[in-house]
Amino acid sequence: MGQAISERTSKFKSELDAGQDAADRLAKALRDAGFTLPSLGGTYPVQGTPMVELGRARADVISRLAEWIEERA
Repeated sequence: MGQAISERTSKFKSELDAGQDAADRLAKALRDAGFTLPSLGGTYPVQGTPMVELGRARADVISRLAEWIEERA
């Protein structure tokens, strides 16, 4: 039973790390483009899927980000 808990804990940590890695990558890409989302970060996995919380940001920053994306889409 102890090993099963250890394996689940390890898997959970791996999923949590994957979410944080994705958030870090996005944060860097956004910084390189001149944007900052201060609450961006990895969060708890949902049903084994790593998740990223985009968090709160000022409306003017999100509007500029949307415009930047639209110009490149």
